[in-house]
Parts: sequence; C-alpha cells; structure tokens
Amino acid sequence: MNKTFFGSSDLLGLRTAITIGVFDGLHLGHLKIIEALVKLSLEKGLTSVVMTFSVNPKMALGKQRSLESLTTDRLFEQTLSNMGVDWLCTIDFSPQMSKLSGMAFIDRLCTLSKVDSVLVGKNFRCGAGSESAGPVQLRRFLAAHDDAQLVEIDYARSADGQIISSSLLREQMLAGRLDKANSLLGRPYCLDLASSPSSQDGSDLIYSTDSIHQLLVPQGSYDATVFLEDGRAIGSLLEMRSSYLRLKGIGSAKADKVEILQRRSNQNGN
Repeated sequence: MNKTFFGSSDLLGLRTAITIGVFDGLHLGHLKIIEALVKLSLEKGLTSVVMTFSVNPKMALGKQRSLESLTTDRLFEQTLSNMGVDWLCTIDFSPQMSKLSGMAFIDRLCTLSKVDSVLVGKNFRCGAGSESAGPVQLRRFLAAHDDAQLVEIDYARSADGQIISSSLLREQMLAGRLDKANSLLGRPYCLDLASSPSSQDGSDLIYSTDSIHQLLVPQGSYDATVFLEDGRAIGSLLEMRSSYLRLKGIGSAKADKVEILQRRSNQNGN
C-alpha cells in the first residue's frame, strides 16, 4: 500500500474511488465501507484510496471527549494493506482545514485525482458548522466534477440492532464489556506493543501503561494471544493494572501485539 498526504500530486491522473473518515478502531461499520471500496475499485479498474485525518476532528474541536485511539497507525495501515487498499491519504486537520465548507473540501478533493466514486456511511458529513455537507449535498457537489458518483453504505448493526460506531465501541470498552466490544470489531481488541519498552520479571513481560498509546481495558485479568516479533503466537494471561500491563509466561521474546480475548471471571464469578 502506498501512502501520501492531502494536497500532494501523487494521485494526479489516477481514476480513483475514495472513502473518507476517521476510522478509529476499524470496527465492522468501517470494514463494510472499505470492503465496498476495494470491491468497486476492482470491478471498475479504479485506484482505491482511504482518506483519514492526522487527528480526530471532533476531539480536536472539543466536540467529543478526548481519549486515546482504539488502534495505532501501524496496525491501521497493516489492516488496510491486507484488505487490498491501494493508497492511504492523510489529511492534516489544521485550523485552516477545519474552517473549510463542505463544498470547498469536495472541490479540493476533486483536484487531487480523477475521482470516479466517493463511498461514505449514511451519517457522513464534512465541512465546518452551517456549511457542512451530508450525502444529499455531496451528491450534488460531486456531480459537478465530471459526474463523480456518491455511494452511500448502509449502517452495520450489532446483534441487538444498535448502529455500530466508534463511540459505541468506546462505551463498551470503558464499561468493561469486552465481549460486546469484540463483537463490534468482528475480532479481538488488539494492543500494539511494537514500540513499547518492556521489562522482564521471570517469564513475564511488563509494560508501563504510559508507553501504550491506545485505549486500555479496565483493570483485571484477561485471556490473550500474544504475537511475537519472530512470528509465533502464544496464549497468555494479561493482567491490567493502573500503572502496568503484565503478560504472563512469554519468556524473553519480544512482543509485537496482543489480542485480548475475554475477561477472566473472579472467584465470585463476576
């Protein structure tokens, strides 16, 4: 997968299908959109482009509580590459960018490449305040640029009918409902440990929570799978505490990431 930034000339001349979003956590709703992007691109011979932001716009503007991300850039990029995305384009959410109207943003977007299609979720909006644009306005703006089309992707829903979103995923994580969170992701929640220093205590690896720049599960003990830098995967018990994370029985190997499967019940069965 290639990488570029919004405003670059890297995509000039390419016929593209584009999706735009924060994509924090890459839950089932995000995956549904990206899978549709890759499928459409293959069918029409287009270059698939995922556009995301350098920071979460709602958090940057104070419209949403500021929390750690649900994934890291490294894991995000690995997933996109594995899904067959051609390009990742990062938008620098600067003060100037935050003031653009929806129409101005689409005008800039359509100068970067030969846009054939833009795929977004049904609740997508772009642009500042009263000049923001949803699917109805976006369809009109895009039609003015060589008849580019807007493709709306319907919501993904949980087993109990809730619309899957990063906000719902965070809510479940913070409440300690890991089973529900994992069902919204369609896979176990994963912590990136590749750049976090560890210390060894016998056969256990210990990480300071300050070194892990993702939303952490509540304190407790969890069944986990640890993926090592040498490619092996080892079952482990993960102990989460306020200041550290312990992976039991790993030995001296270097951990790359850990998937958190389920919370262990305590002796009272809770």
